[in-house]
Amino acid sequence: MTFTGKFSDDCKSIVIDYADSILRLLYPHKDTQLEISIKKFHRQRTVAQNSYIWGCVIPTIRAWMKERTGDCPSKEGMYAYLRIKVVGQEVIIEEINGVDVPIVGGKRFSQMTTVEFMEAIDKIILYYAEQGLEIQLPDSKTNNITTDFTKYNLKDE
Repeated sequence: MTFTGKFSDDCKSIVIDYADSILRLLYPHKDTQLEISIKKFHRQRTVAQNSYIWGCVIPTIRAWMKERTGDCPSKEGMYAYLRIKVVGQEVIIEEINGVDVPIVGGKRFSQMTTVEFMEAIDKIILYYAEQGLEIQLPDSKTNNITTDFTKYNLKDE
């Protein structure tokens, strides 16, 4: 079971978020010794952020590239390009059974925390803005990344 909380001001106890609910779940273990681990809390990206990268950012760049050059890279190719060229992750060559296999080092967008993801998005938006492409941000009035960008879906060719 995982839950969040923080140390009390005097650091003598832990204040658990949603303590009443958590304590109800823990009650059956009230006489059981437990192993408790503590680590710093990091928010993971949301489904909406995932929809934004795959449903807006990548399709927008692909459509722009097709309009400018006639070429339309695959979604997966564009994803790897963004990680390598724009975000600055490196390609690592790993030898497997005598074959050199290229692997993109670093975290995939889906493994990034919200802060890391937003930093990567900022790099992508600035990179393409310098080339004349404006990547639309979510509509702040709706706060719904998933539906705000349905018009940008571009089929793989």
